[in-house]
Amino acid sequence: MEPSVSISKSTRSGATNPVYLHKYYKSSQQHKLTIDLLHMNFILYVSIAVTTVTRQAITNVLFFFIHVIQIRTTAL
Repeated sequence: MEPSVSISKSTRSGATNPVYLHKYYKSSQQHKLTIDLLHMNFILYVSIAVTTVTRQAITNVLFFFIHVIQIRTTAL
């Protein structure tokens, strides 16, 4: 009778309970998936921001060169 009490104590703590381990593994996998999705969203947003800033910078440089060319042609 004594060993069954010790076994029930160990399973009650959840350390050796397979159901508890499965739930913990499942929740950790879901947590990992959530982190992966957040990481992918972060990469997506950063890439969108970088392309937008780069596009804006290229547009500004082009307009600046066009402006300089217009000033030079009107000066001639």
